[in-house]
Amino acid sequence: MKNINIKLITLLFSVFALAFGSCSKWLDVTPEDNVYADDAFKDLKRFESGLAGVYNSMTTSNLYGAELKYNFADALAGYWQISNSSNSNYYVSNYDFAEQGVQNRINNIWAELYKSIHQVNIMFDYLDNLKGGKEKNLVRGELLGLRAFLHLEVFKWFGPVVKVEGINSKAVPYYTTSSKKPQPFLNTATFFEQAEKDLLEAIDLLAEDPMKEIGRVGNGNSNSSSLNYSYLLNYRGARSNIYAVRAMLARLYELKGDNLKAGETAKFLIDELKANPKIDIALMTEKDVNNTVSDKDIRFSKENLFAIIKNESHTSNLPYFGTGRTLIPAYAGFLQNLYTKGSGASSDYRLIQWKISGAFSKFLNPDAISNASVRRNELKLISLPELYFMTIEANLEVNPALSVQLLNELRAKRGLSAITYDNSAKLLNIYIDEVRREFIGEGFLFTFYKRLFHSIYKPSGEVAPSLNIFKLPIPLDEETFNKSN
Repeated sequence: MKNINIKLITLLFSVFALAFGSCSKWLDVTPEDNVYADDAFKDLKRFESGLAGVYNSMTTSNLYGAELKYNFADALAGYWQISNSSNSNYYVSNYDFAEQGVQNRINNIWAELYKSIHQVNIMFDYLDNLKGGKEKNLVRGELLGLRAFLHLEVFKWFGPVVKVEGINSKAVPYYTTSSKKPQPFLNTATFFEQAEKDLLEAIDLLAEDPMKEIGRVGNGNSNSSSLNYSYLLNYRGARSNIYAVRAMLARLYELKGDNLKAGETAKFLIDELKANPKIDIALMTEKDVNNTVSDKDIRFSKENLFAIIKNESHTSNLPYFGTGRTLIPAYAGFLQNLYTKGSGASSDYRLIQWKISGAFSKFLNPDAISNASVRRNELKLISLPELYFMTIEANLEVNPALSVQLLNELRAKRGLSAITYDNSAKLLNIYIDEVRREFIGEGFLFTFYKRLFHSIYKPSGEVAPSLNIFKLPIPLDEETFNKSN
């Protein structure tokens, strides 16, 4: 990353690495580590670099650089052609979580999520080093948002199916300190209370977020070169800002099963963004989609409420989607029917722009030798369409007219014609198909199926919902060493 104190970032990563030596003993922080941290978080610049370290850790291939985006996550969801055991995702796609390679990948996801949480919690210990109220509020609010988001991610993948197991089922640990002491596996209700507490405090602290004035592309987002997180305003629109945190809260309510509250929270945010165009978070327009510039916003980054930046991501995406690609959309007879038949149409901008029927290009730069395609360096974590879907789902039964209205608003921005309301069952199917069309490659669909406890659509046919499929196994080391479990 440019313009960042490389020596300091290296120090920070050394601290985090030392403090997170293994999955089973990640809280074994030595006194020497604390000395390093005392020096690392002296002032605002150090905290800015520490935040950059957290965001950077989230771009690793074990998390949103691959596994929790298009690779592991979407192999589970059934988007790709995976026909034989020579494919690295074969056992994943067959939900064989006991296979050693799959076990290792699941363990790494668990460990890396909690490692990022630990990085966040280390910084909380030194927040009193920041004297300025406004800057301290921004840092603390951003950290609280990150901590809640990352815990909710652990819950999505490893936690219970609330719809089936209930609000008092066993969830996952929620770490609020950098203490060595392992934390208990909370019940789901308590887990959500802690996450909500973090998010509500973050919303209060971020009440004067500069994002409200500078907008999504202020202070770096529209820069034509590689970007970074070297100061609080840099790439403000793609970090844990006020709008991202409010979207996280809506997601929490949906995960909890409180769809009405999720829909109300999401709709309020949608309306606020519409009323304040200077914030510049909006659905793509036909002009945006048909823009002829080489660095076109093919991944619809202007719709992102929360994202992370991985500079030169083209290089790491090439093995999956370039020559010799391992991830090929299962188009013929499967995605073809989704995108062009039923409520779909061949005019769908996503089908055309992402080349779903051919060499899938959503995650590649227009110039194969260029790594500087800024708009394609954003890794989407929460986007405006997700808020639309929350509101649509919340109103499928209680206010289907609103659901149809919002579906049609979104469909119009994707080159699709309007639908009309026939009955609730048909509307639900159209809604699910729209979600499937929207999130290919984004690591969203499998946990969407999980939350609904819905069949998984795959080229080979429907896979019945099952707790054994939807709950990734807790790593054995965690089961062994965390005696509070």
